[in-house]
Amino acid sequence: MRLTWPHLLLLLLVVLLLFGATRLPDVARNLGKSMKIMKNEIRELRDEPVDAPVDASATTPVDVPVRPEAAAPPAPTAPTPPASTVAGDADSTFTPGGKPPNLPRS
Repeated sequence: MRLTWPHLLLLLLVVLLLFGATRLPDVARNLGKSMKIMKNEIRELRDEPVDAPVDASATTPVDVPVRPEAAAPPAPTAPTPPASTVAGDADSTFTPGGKPPNLPRS
């Protein structure tokens, strides 16, 4: 769909009603400044030279000692579950895979 003169006039009338006649010049000025800034930034990005490949030997540290423990993380160990106890009952320690604790019956 094409914008025709009646469409543009209607759009201008809506903008005039939204912003008012006193703020319309400020809105247009700020819009123009924003477009100019954006155009300058796009031009700078386009004209920016492509980074040349960096020589790896120039940026690598010469003598950096590597600690053996930093090279490989320690092997994980299996966690041991803590023993749980019920207060007041000495035989209530529960061990995984063992028999359940002696709990008082209600």
